Amino acid sequence: MKATASLKLSMERPPKPVVEGLRGLATTALADFLKLESVMRYVIRPLWSPMPRVAGPAFTVRTARHDNLMLHAAIYTGGAG
Repeated sequence: MKATASLKLSMERPPKPVVEGLRGLATTALADFLKLESVMRYVIRPLWSPMPRVAGPAFTVRTARHDNLMLHAAIYTGGAG
């Protein structure tokens, strides 16, 4: 059976008041009430220091090996924020 990919050209974002309300919480507190698939593994570390805090919805992309066209498309489709 062949797998089919679905194309999603927009992403749902949390309302700004929700984001602002969560901004001051520690990441460990957020991880306590989020689903496991919503939290990055602890072994993932910044490439350099100091690294600013980054939070937001993930816009995942599946591409063929050595093909970065969909990565570029996702950058523009994902939009600011």
